[in-house]
Amino acid sequence: MSFTTYARDVCLDRASDTNNPRHGVFIQASLAKGGDPGWQASEKRLDDNISNDDGWLHYTGSGRGGFSTYLKRVWLLDSHILVAELPKISGGYHITAMDLNLCLANDNGNFLWTAGGGLLDNKPKAWKFDESTLGSHTQNPVKGS
Repeated sequence: MSFTTYARDVCLDRASDTNNPRHGVFIQASLAKGGDPGWQASEKRLDDNISNDDGWLHYTGSGRGGFSTYLKRVWLLDSHILVAELPKISGGYHITAMDLNLCLANDNGNFLWTAGGGLLDNKPKAWKFDESTLGSHTQNPVKGS
């Protein structure tokens, strides 16, 4: 089940100072708690398991990520589509996206990485966007610097 089914106030927070131990891109939300009625504030560092694979977002599932290291821009669409402008090895940037519902779950009010995540046929489950495509979605602002 997708984490957004029982989530509210979903947003991204970006701490770009690499000298700060809390750097990277974080997803934050109030998540419903299973047996205990109510909501719990939760966050997960997306850099832990999402990498930049030559300009594409890639769910590693291995604890190796770091996609935000050379990130130009990042935002969230419809509370679960992570969109980023990432550099390519050959130069330049392009916009790519990943459905976080495929790699994150709500575990009793806490974010949990799920197995298999953003992969489809051993390729990143991500796609390229252009600016005109983005206009049809609700954008959530990114907090932080």
